[in-house]
Amino acid sequence: MPRQSLTRITAILPVPTNLGGYLVVDEFISDLVQFCGGATVTSQFPSAIHGRWFDPSAQKVLEEDTILILADTPVPINSSDLQAYLDIFKLHAQEDLYQDIIWITLHQVERIITHD
Repeated sequence: MPRQSLTRITAILPVPTNLGGYLVVDEFISDLVQFCGGATVTSQFPSAIHGRWFDPSAQKVLEEDTILILADTPVPINSSDLQAYLDIFKLHAQEDLYQDIIWITLHQVERIITHD
C-alpha cells in the first residue's frame, strides 16, 4: 500500500460575528490553501463545532462556536520554515480575531495514495 508522509495542521478559530471577522477568517483559510495546497474547513454558519472549556480565573465554563481547519503539507513537521509560518499565523489570528488563545496542532500523518 503506497503512502505519502504529510504534516497535518489543525487549527481552531472562533466563528466570526461580523463582516470584518469573516474576511479575516477567509484570509487565514486562503493563506493556508496557498501554503499547503488545500484545506478542509467546517461550516461557519451555522457553526459545526461548539467549544467549551473551564476558565479558572472566572471559575466558570465558557462556550464559543468554532471553526475546525485541517490542512496537510509535505513540509516536515520539524521544519523551521513551518514553525515560523505557524508562529506568524497564530499571532495574527490572536490579534485580528481578538483571542487570547488560538489552538494550532501538528501531527505526522500517512496518507494512503493507492489508485490516486
